[in-house]
Amino acid sequence: MGLAKQIGIDKLIVPHKADQGDSDCHCGSSDRALFHETVGDHLPDIGKHSVHIVTQPDDSAVAHYHKILSETYVFIECGEGAGIELDGETYPVEPLTRVCIPPGVRHRVRGCAKFLVVVIPGHRESKDDDYFD
Repeated sequence: MGLAKQIGIDKLIVPHKADQGDSDCHCGSSDRALFHETVGDHLPDIGKHSVHIVTQPDDSAVAHYHKILSETYVFIECGEGAGIELDGETYPVEPLTRVCIPPGVRHRVRGCAKFLVVVIPGHRESKDDDYFD
């Protein structure tokens, strides 16, 4: 029997649940269907890892950085004038723009946007790796 069946296919495939609801985050609201705490303890504890979609309705996101985590943003929808701020400088984005954000880079999305966030963990102590100036 393969490892996927040993773990349990139902634990590896997380279906969309309309009643799951979004959670608030400093970027807007987030659908965190694939987040370490929701996927479960059957995976190795490699720290904070996540694949989620953020809907940002306005320009209220707060610039932040991570000391350990890397993130990749893939923009799905962009309002007029949407951009990504990296270390204080804003760059325009459009649907399917991809942005790789290494540790230490202060970042936030400017304007209205919907984007996929892929969080890549550093090591198991990377939980709570959000820093604000």
